[in-house]
Amino acid sequence: MTETSTPKTIEEKVAELLKDQITHPTIPVDIFLIEVENLFNYATKDKDLLVANGLDASLIDELPPAIAFLQDKQSQWMHIFNGRSITLEEWANESKDGYNLQRELQHVFKFAYRKDAKILAQVNRIAEGDGHADMLQDLSDYAVIGKANPEPLNLVKFDLTKLDKADDYSHSLRTLLGKVNGIRKNSDKVEKEMRDRAFTYLKNIVDEIRDFGKYTFWEDEAKMKLYASAYHRKNRDKQEETPAV
Repeated sequence: MTETSTPKTIEEKVAELLKDQITHPTIPVDIFLIEVENLFNYATKDKDLLVANGLDASLIDELPPAIAFLQDKQSQWMHIFNGRSITLEEWANESKDGYNLQRELQHVFKFAYRKDAKILAQVNRIAEGDGHADMLQDLSDYAVIGKANPEPLNLVKFDLTKLDKADDYSHSLRTLLGKVNGIRKNSDKVEKEMRDRAFTYLKNIVDEIRDFGKYTFWEDEAKMKLYASAYHRKNRDKQEETPAV
């Protein structure tokens, strides 16, 4: 009885790549995909000549599904990346307001309660420490003290609605900070690794086809250019390539 083996899927082949084999894109993925689509058309037309010079014909056939796989994984990663960028930008903007309010409350409270040793001692303790978590706790503490002892604040014409704002910030920013810390702890997202694996798998095929294209058409400069990256050709004068996201 003859055993038949089911051909491996693109996902299975990509999963077989070892960690140290994975490369990160040094070309924007959308541009890379366009170049590979063009390469597929060139290689399909030149297939007989390329195969006659030793290229494995299955590599050309592998391009369309590998392109589709990378497109899918790139979309999944960009969904995560864009969401992360929005969260980090939101934290940068919101935390700036939180720190400004913290500074204002510290200044006002030290003056308003300067004649009340007990409350002033609390205010001085609040002023100790630094960092995001400390700022959030300070806002909460200032709100509690201020709402419990509003008279001295009224005497210095302080806007008491800022105490509600401080309380709101202490809660909303704490939630946002939790999201930011989660992002930082999970910087190597599964989606990014899969995108990089998909890119590596496709790039390996592309490199092989391009090498055979240059080898086959070594006496035809115009033809050889079709088997090289136009993006890298335009950027070859740059000393360093900027990694794509």
